[in-house]
Amino acid sequence: MWTANSETIQHIGSHQSALLAEALAQRGLRFQPHLAQRIQERMRLLGDTEWNGLAGLDVTGISAPKARRLLGAGFALAEFLIAPVPARTVIHNSVCSLAALANLMVVVCDGLLDGGASVGDVLPSAELAAGGGCSSPVMVLLREYFLRLEDIRPSEELLRRIRKLVARMFDAEIRTVRREGSLPYCFWLRKSSLPFVLMGLPAWAGCPDASPGRYIRHLLWLYRVGRFFGAIDDAVDFLEDCSAGQPNRWQEWEKVPRASAAACVAGWGTQILEEWDSLVPRTAETTVLRETFLHNIWGWLGPASSQAHAR
Repeated sequence: MWTANSETIQHIGSHQSALLAEALAQRGLRFQPHLAQRIQERMRLLGDTEWNGLAGLDVTGISAPKARRLLGAGFALAEFLIAPVPARTVIHNSVCSLAALANLMVVVCDGLLDGGASVGDVLPSAELAAGGGCSSPVMVLLREYFLRLEDIRPSEELLRRIRKLVARMFDAEIRTVRREGSLPYCFWLRKSSLPFVLMGLPAWAGCPDASPGRYIRHLLWLYRVGRFFGAIDDAVDFLEDCSAGQPNRWQEWEKVPRASAAACVAGWGTQILEEWDSLVPRTAETTVLRETFLHNIWGWLGPASSQAHAR
């Protein structure tokens, strides 16, 4: 259990993102500044397109500008996530659009729960449907997700797996809200990783004859991507989470020197890119995808990252 006083928490919280940013920079995980404007403009255009595609839905619980940003970032990041899947297919844009929708859905869910809404009114799980889940904005987005998923004709097995991971993802949210004491690692991992698995896994609908080994490798890699971003998110939200009594992975690492924990997380990022590089040929197009991943890292870290990236 985290027992530090508020003064200690504030001190650690103010340095955690900076420590992580420094560790990432030391690992060479920097984006190319001359591509930043191009990436940002592309995500803006993608976000506008995806938002216009949701015009018929009653999307509540989030402002339109923020929704556009999340949709654009989700689409662009999905292109990085699905690049290791063998052979680009005609469903590429549909898969990335699904990922954008999933990204929006997860953030709307987190925002509602963090804002004090009850679990039964937010999460679209079968056991909670009678409690109001069916009218939740999260349910509206989830219904749209599965309608679009059916359009790319996944196999019955892939559809079953995606339904199962959605159930496990929302179960992790429930356990986070209803926990007593610290959150077990397995549920933190699910909460962090499964949104990224949900963003990347539908790409396999276009690869019905791919080897099981390649599929499993990609699945495990998606988990590692989610774990990495989960640790970044917890670093950024450390002070806020501690003040609100919310679980945060950096609390669990209190016996490890903070710089060592940051170096470990940066190592995860290096491993993610090394595996991606081993599977994705380097071209002008894939360079932009790789840079988009790095751009998202530093954008997530926010102002604390500026000085470290400049060094």
